[in-house]
Formats: sequence, C-alpha cells, structure tokens
Amino acid sequence: MKVLKMQTRRTVLLQILLGACVSITAPLLHSAEDLLARGNSAYHEGEFAEAIHFYESTDSRQDYLSRKFNAGVSFLREGKLDEALTRFEDVSARGDGELARQAFYNLGYCHFQAGTGMTAATPEPDPSQPASPTEAIDRRIEQLTQAATSYRSAAGFYRKVKPADDDVDHNIAVTKTALIAVVDELTRLQEEKKRLEEEEALKDPAELLRSLIEKEKLHRSLGRALAREKGSRVRVASRRLSKAEAETRVLTEKLHHYLEKALEEEPPQGEPPPSDEEKARTKQASEAVDRAISAQKEAEVAYSQRIPAEATGHHSTAIAELRSARTAFPIDLGELVQEGLKTQTEVLEVSRSIEHEQTGGLGSETKGSGFGKMLVDALKDNVLKPLAKKLTPSRDDELDQLADQEGDVVWVAGILKQAEIPASPPEAAPGQPSPHAPEGPQLTEDEAKALSELIRGEAAVVEEYAIAAVEELTAHEIEPAVPPQEEALAALERIVDLLPKPPESPEEKLRRLIEQQTDAQGAAEGIEDLEAEALSQAAARLSETQREDGRLAGEVATELEARQDEKAQGAAPKVREGEEHIFSSAEALTREQPREGKESIDKAIEALKEALAILSGQQDQQKKDQQKNDQNQDQQKKEQQKKEQKNQEKYALTPRQARMLREEMDRKRREEEEKLFSSSPSVTVDRDW
Repeated sequence: MKVLKMQTRRTVLLQILLGACVSITAPLLHSAEDLLARGNSAYHEGEFAEAIHFYESTDSRQDYLSRKFNAGVSFLREGKLDEALTRFEDVSARGDGELARQAFYNLGYCHFQAGTGMTAATPEPDPSQPASPTEAIDRRIEQLTQAATSYRSAAGFYRKVKPADDDVDHNIAVTKTALIAVVDELTRLQEEKKRLEEEEALKDPAELLRSLIEKEKLHRSLGRALAREKGSRVRVASRRLSKAEAETRVLTEKLHHYLEKALEEEPPQGEPPPSDEEKARTKQASEAVDRAISAQKEAEVAYSQRIPAEATGHHSTAIAELRSARTAFPIDLGELVQEGLKTQTEVLEVSRSIEHEQTGGLGSETKGSGFGKMLVDALKDNVLKPLAKKLTPSRDDELDQLADQEGDVVWVAGILKQAEIPASPPEAAPGQPSPHAPEGPQLTEDEAKALSELIRGEAAVVEEYAIAAVEELTAHEIEPAVPPQEEALAALERIVDLLPKPPESPEEKLRRLIEQQTDAQGAAEGIEDLEAEALSQAAARLSETQREDGRLAGEVATELEARQDEKAQGAAPKVREGEEHIFSSAEALTREQPREGKESIDKAIEALKEALAILSGQQDQQKKDQQKNDQNQDQQKKEQQKKEQKNQEKYALTPRQARMLREEMDRKRREEEEKLFSSSPSVTVDRDW
C-alpha cells in the first residue's frame, strides 16, 4: 500500500502523478515494548524524529531491516534525503523479496526528489566576489549536471523494481521527461555561455588571438595523427575536425569584423581618435587575421576531401598569421617570458622521459606536454571528444608535437629579441602633475638600455638553442634534442631574473611575514634546551632576524595607513600590534628568554593573520557566516519551542473541556456507585473530589 502520492508539475499543461514512498511496514508485535510498534505509532502521529529514535535504536537487532526501512521513510518525511538514501541503500543491499523491491522504489523516489530540488533551486553566489554572467552560468550548469545525475540514478533504481507495475512504469516515464528537460536546459546554457565568452573575448583581441592559436595547434596535432589512419575512421574523424575548424573560423571572422569596424568607425564622443601608429597596428592585425581565415578555409576543404595531411600545413599557416596579428598588440614581457618558460619546461620534461625510455629506462606517463596533453585538451571540446578517444598517436606524432611546441619557444624568443625596457619617467616639475610611474624599480635611461641589451642577448641564446632542438625533433631524434632544450631553459630562467619585478603588495608582504614568524616560532622553541653559550649565540641571531621582521611590519603598517580604503584602515592597527609583538620577542631573545620570545611571536602571528584576513575580505565573510549560523540556531530554537508548545497543548484542556470531563467522570462514578450499593439504596456516598 502506498502511503503518499505526490503530484509534480513538469510542464504548464501536463499534470504528472509520481508515486512517492511506500508505506511503513506492518508491525510485528512481540511485546508491549516492541521497538517497531512504538516507532510505527510515533510515525502515524507525525512525530518522525521520535519514530526515528525507536527505529534506529541499537537495543535490539529484532526486525532490523524493517526498522531501517521505516527510518528511511521517516527521514524522507522530514525532508532529509541523504539520510533516507543511506537507509534505503542498506535495505536494498541486505533485504530480499517485497522489502528490497520497496527499497529500490524509494531509492528512485529519493533521487528524483533530489534532482527536482536542484533543478528548482537558485545557485547562491559567492558574497565575497561579484560573479560575472559566465560564472553564474557555470554555477547553474554545475547544479543542473548534478540534477541530471540524480534523474539518471532515479530511473536506474526504478528499473530495478521487480516486478514492475503501472506506478513504476509511470515514474520511469516521468523521470525520463525531467531528464530530457534538464539536458535541453544544459545545452541552452552552454550555448549562451559560449556566446558571452565570444563577446567578452572580442574586448581583448590579444587574448582571443592566443586562444585561436591554441585551437589551431590542437587541430593540427589531431590532423597529423589522423593522417596515419585508414578506412572509415578517416571519414568520420575528418568530418568532426572540419566542423571544429569551421567553428574556429567563425570566431576568427568575428575578430576580423571587429578589427575592420575599429578602422572604419569614429571613436565614441569624448574619446581621443587613435594615432596613426595605432591605426597601422590594427590594419596589420586585420590583414593577418584575414590571411589566417583563408588558411582555415583551406584546412576545412582538405578535411572534406579526407586529406588530413594537407590540412596540417594550412593549420601551420593559420598559426603563423595569427601570431603575426598578435604582435600588432602590446605584449606584456613578463607574461610572454612565463609563457615560454612554461612551454620549454614541459617539452624538456617529456623529452627526458622519452629519452629515458629509449635508453632502457621506463618512461613516465606524458602529462605536461606532447600529444597526450593535446588529447586531454581535446576532451574538453564536445565536437572533438569522440575523435580524441579513438586516435592512437605514434611515437613520431609525439616528437612532431614536441617540435611544434619547441617552435612556440622560438617565436617567444623572436619577440624577446626586440624587447625595450622603458626608463622611469622623470620627476615632475614643481606645480606640474606627476606622470604615471610604471610598477617596478626606477630605472634611468642608461640602466634601461643596458637591461634591454642583456635581455635581447639572452633571447638570442634561447632562439639559437630552440631552433636546434626543433631540427632534431623534426628529424625524430630525441637524444640530441635534450641538451639544446636545457640550454634554452637556462637562458629563459636568466631572463626571468633580469626582468624588473613589481613591488610586493601589502598582502604579499604579510604572507611572507607570517611564514617568517612561523619559522621563528619553531626556532625559539628549539633553542630553549641549548646550553648557555650556544643559547646566547642562537638567541642573538634570532633576535636580529626578528628586528628585521619588525621593521618590515612597520613598513607595511605605514603603507596601509597611507591608503584611504576601509580595509587598509582596518588592517593597519593589527599590523602595528604585530610589529610591537615582534620587537618584544626580539627584546626577550636579547635577554636569552626564548620562552617569552615565543609567546610574543605567537601573538604577532595571530595579529598578522587577522590583518591579512581584513585585507582579503575574509573577515567580512566570516562575520556573514557567523550571522547565518546564528540565524540557523535561532530558527532551530524556535522550531523546538513550537514543538514543545505543541506537545504541551496536546495534553492541555480548555476550561470548557475540563468541566465536561469532570461531569463525565461524575456520571461514570455514579453508575459505579449504583452497581456497588444497589442492595442498600438508603446509603449515600459523598463525592471525594
């Protein structure tokens, strides 16, 4: 017997009836204190928490599965799906017959309800960070993906109900309808996200060009592997790659239209017109992008004719033209060097692995680079996902891919060979506005010129060795390629050291201070047991280090005090407090009292952590979390009070009810008296209440 039928509206026009949970199992009475019977009694009175107490009791193993099943139903009535799922899973695994059948039915219902809840819920944004439209879509996609998983699980459990009845068949149909609706919504959201990302990407042409280059490199890699395949696989895979290349071309055409529009249209009112140099760069980028589009079209034709080997050459042409367009826009030298450093590190790691394997060792799994990385990247693309799973690259494919990536390093080096480090702007004359100074150390013209020459020299070294590595890899020789890769990596690391570093932010300084104080905390604890002479020397060194950290804390506090924002003003006093504790620890260590010094260091760490939390906004989030927790506790107290009041009212009587009850009791007493004293009608018994 079904206890409940729940009605759910899936569309505007259609009412769908969904069977909910099956009934509480019939009590098997063995005694007045039987746990199952007492739990059933509480359940039917609506006291689900009390029912769960009896069902979950460990005092008796009698009717264990029946009580566990009924506990799941009770949790379900309270809206606690996770707890209900655990009980039903236990029963379905251990039980058999009708009980197992009902457990599978309820598991399906629980998963359906979970999916419905996630579909209807609105994802909560992170209060500490404003969400962009794409981030909001990402949260919704994640939520709907979980809902789809729940619906699939629900259908799976309903299919396990044997024998199936009309309710089961109906619920499977309802679940499939809900799943289809969720999948359709997911598809719509993914398309919307793609559209928004394209619009956002057009606002940063340089970043969009980088993304297009990565797509072309992926298509070239897959096309190269496909060139070794035969038969029907080539036909299917070529069609997929043609579709993927068409999507990339459409995005490239949007970029071209954006650049052409920038050349033709007048700037918005109030904005200065672009300079002749800016117009020339935009024109250069537009022409290069146009040539890239032509190469992309040729690649599509090659795939349609099932000639993937020819398509790879067109991909290389498109990559070269897109790189040319990218150089028309300002490039951050620091980011460019890191890009080359990351690529060279990955290529060298894979090359060493292959070399080790060929020389008799066991090569590690390709993770960071090579064709394996391309396949992993392809799995993120819905169009290329099936193709990437089917292609099996050869060792030559791997080396060709490494040569392509080494070519990326060659391109980075070519840009770095033209590097110009600007000198710091001169100081403003009295009464004149101060020019904007770039981040980093102040450089004179001679210093900037010397630094630029050093970077260009190291870039020439990178280019020389990277070209040598490309030649060896293209010839499918791995061992001779490793030494030049190592030299190129060393030169890139030297360039990283040469580049001017931006000044540390207060947050970064605080993190460094906390780490240093944590080390000092351990050092102070470690020197407590030293002998007098050793203690004196160690304490003196640690004291000097603490004074240096104290001065750094003072600099951070001064910097924060000079800022006008609320977070900086809130964090500055905490940093001053930390500064005082650091200097106090230095004084204690000077007196060779490491224990007192450690206590001061503990206080300094606590103060600095509080300051960092204020600066990063974590304290505000912690306050909000605490307020939310307090509200939840208040709500729980109110619910408990209502429950207690309900219990009290259950046994409370109104004056009228009390009077009627007393009269009824009087009537019953008189009837009893008449029976007892019927032989002596002259005797009267007074009431004693």
